[in-house]
Amino acid sequence: MRKGSFKDINLKIIKKKREHNKRVILLWIALFVVFSVFIYRTYDLQINQKEAYSKYFDEIRMRRIEIPAYRGNIYDRNGKLLAYTTVNRYIDISESFKGIYGSNRTDLIDDISLMTGISTIDITDAYNKNEDIKIRPDLSVTNPLIKIIYNFERKYQFEGSLSHIVGYVNRDLQGVAGIEKSFEDTLNGIPGIQQVEVDSITRQLQNTWLRKPQKGQDIYLSVDYDLQKYIETLLNEFENPAVGIVTRPKTGEVLALVSKPYYESYEMSESIPVEKWNNIVSNEDKVFLDRAISARYNPGSLIKPFMAICAIGGKEKTTYDFITGRVFCEGSFSLYSNDGTTEYKYNDWVSTGHGTVTLFEAIKKSCNVYFYNAGLEMGIDYLKSVSDTIGLDKLSNIQIPGEVEGIYPSRYWKKEFTGENWYLGDTVLSSIGQGYVQLTPIELVKLFELIALEGKKNDSFITANPFTIPQTYLSLPESHWTYLKYAMNAGASQSGGTAYPVFKDSEYKTRLASKTGTAETGEDGVYNAFFGGIYPFDDPEYCVLVLVEKGGYGGDAAAPIAKEIFDYLLLGSDDK
Repeated sequence: MRKGSFKDINLKIIKKKREHNKRVILLWIALFVVFSVFIYRTYDLQINQKEAYSKYFDEIRMRRIEIPAYRGNIYDRNGKLLAYTTVNRYIDISESFKGIYGSNRTDLIDDISLMTGISTIDITDAYNKNEDIKIRPDLSVTNPLIKIIYNFERKYQFEGSLSHIVGYVNRDLQGVAGIEKSFEDTLNGIPGIQQVEVDSITRQLQNTWLRKPQKGQDIYLSVDYDLQKYIETLLNEFENPAVGIVTRPKTGEVLALVSKPYYESYEMSESIPVEKWNNIVSNEDKVFLDRAISARYNPGSLIKPFMAICAIGGKEKTTYDFITGRVFCEGSFSLYSNDGTTEYKYNDWVSTGHGTVTLFEAIKKSCNVYFYNAGLEMGIDYLKSVSDTIGLDKLSNIQIPGEVEGIYPSRYWKKEFTGENWYLGDTVLSSIGQGYVQLTPIELVKLFELIALEGKKNDSFITANPFTIPQTYLSLPESHWTYLKYAMNAGASQSGGTAYPVFKDSEYKTRLASKTGTAETGEDGVYNAFFGGIYPFDDPEYCVLVLVEKGGYGGDAAAPIAKEIFDYLLLGSDDK
């Protein structure tokens, strides 16, 4: 063997040892890194993330269940119960027997039987059929294995037009309409929270109250249920849609708010078959429409007291001229084009005319021709400014969803919504509550309340006993308001007044300020009938408004209903 070959072998051995040492070092480094990562993760999990993971596993073991609260009751102003909540409790069979077998299942059946008084045979049968077992609400459940479920139901103790006011709830007991919706937070209460400890197969081991349910607050309406039903009965004598409203002007409380047709609250809170639901929503009478606050109408002659306010509320000379001035009514009024070639004729409701009339007589007899002239003399700009001052077409702020604003037009309004200029003929029509003037029945009530309180009014309230201070909208001399009230009183108490044939034999006619209204509907010879009244006009307690759609003349259709309402309020009723 050559000498050099031993050297080569030694070099190879040394090289292999070096490579081996490198591998050992790399292995130790890798083990060190893995061990370091393991140590870090252990430290991170046990120290840094201890709280988070403890909370996570606690949440797996400890569950929170929300227990619904009783919804508050709704009463009328006299304490009559209108809406309340019932609850049924059930033993949840599938949850209660989850993971329970053999003798443990037998023991649980015995416990349920002892607690409820139901036989073990019936309980076993319910278990086999997976049917929940109803139990009394007063039974105390101490066995943590027994899972209780709750079934709340909203009950309505009335039928009829009150449904528009009270509204209804959905299956989750959330308000959908009426008071149920607008007072949702008040009525709903505070749900309870129960902490439930469960085992690995989610069986309940222990229940603990973290917060017991707190019943919602009760609501007392300003509405008198008996009065509401009485007015509803009167209006139901007509097939036509109709509205009847009674308020206390001094407080803004609504004592009755009848709109027909109507839906039924108790039906809406239940499951309605598809066919029946389709019939309801397709009904041309629109039973979901609360006509008292959500429908606009030409007010017809019910606008004339507003026109009188504009007349006596102007400059001193203008006021004097209107009170002392006279207009001759021959049954029609003519307006000519600028070039004098075209005549536009506007009729009075009395074809032969009223003869010579003052403002007082024009209100008493509801003379259209007088107000045609007065409207043109004052002009739409002034009329609109007074409307804005008293909030004629503004919301009453009644506490029911769905109220809409009315329309008292102006030059700008017409240009904006129709693209046309304002014409004198528009002013003529506006002066008798026709044309573009559209108000809701509740807005017309607010006009009468403003007259009753001589320039003041409150927001409208559907809840009882509000603390209110009427706001002043228009300051006029007391004598001006007295003049207007006596003119409106003459309509019911003096021969020739539009409501006199209805009220002539009433004991209270000398203190009743009123106005009848007859408004065109767009159909020849078909009119909406209105009546508005204040009693007593010198110390007002009630404002009453009646509307009968397509009912004819206000004095023939609406005034007799209003008289029945005043009789009920002032003289009592055998049915009261």
